[in-house]
Amino acid sequence: TFAHSDSTSIGLLPLFMATGDLNNDGNLDVVASSQPTDTFTVSLGNGDGTFTASTSYATGVDPYGILLADFNSDGILDVTTANRTDDTLSFRLGRGDGTFDSEQVITAYNQAFDLTAGDFNGDGAIDLFGTSRNGGLINKFISRTSDGIAPIADFSLETMAEAREAVVMLQGKHELLLKQRGEIGASQARLDIARSVLQSQTQLFLSAESQIRDIDVALETSLLVREQILQRTAAQVLSYVNLQPQLVIELLR
Repeated sequence: TFAHSDSTSIGLLPLFMATGDLNNDGNLDVVASSQPTDTFTVSLGNGDGTFTASTSYATGVDPYGILLADFNSDGILDVTTANRTDDTLSFRLGRGDGTFDSEQVITAYNQAFDLTAGDFNGDGAIDLFGTSRNGGLINKFISRTSDGIAPIADFSLETMAEAREAVVMLQGKHELLLKQRGEIGASQARLDIARSVLQSQTQLFLSAESQIRDIDVALETSLLVREQILQRTAAQVLSYVNLQPQLVIELLR
């Protein structure tokens, strides 16, 4: 059962609300969309059931659904609102102290109404589903991702449903890690081959350098001249040896 304690002002005609720890103090804070003023308001929790004075931020025209989620995986809650009249979604990244950065707007769908977040395609990034008051449609917004591994977003294991969502998210991260590990292994193999080729080329260059720089030109020239003299001397001696028998024969005649 519940008992009424007190009331806290949180904007004009708040339609949708969301809770989360916006300033990482362990206390739940509250955000609420305010359709008449095209704003959402933030009230930080004191941890005792009371809240600080609210702060307002501009949105698109006629904000209805409001959602807190960590869209950029930095461990800090961000906020988005579904703006019905101008068919947009307004995003503000959280700073971790209960305040938010400037507004970013994307085109949504006809009469955007409510929002929910989750990793709907198993890539580890937060996606958005939104309802439309015109046509009974559910619209999806899939996060744009890039190669690599982003930090693991905060998750809860308090309920069975939250635990199952965490399992799906962790499985997706595991698959991404395996993919990145394979790519790193392939890159390392290519680097090893390139290193082996470079080492072989280095040895060839060193050998060529040694053959060019280490030769003693004077010594090699003198050795060549010596060999030439020896060859000519041997030829002369041999010619004299062949001539002596002929001289003996001539004398005998």
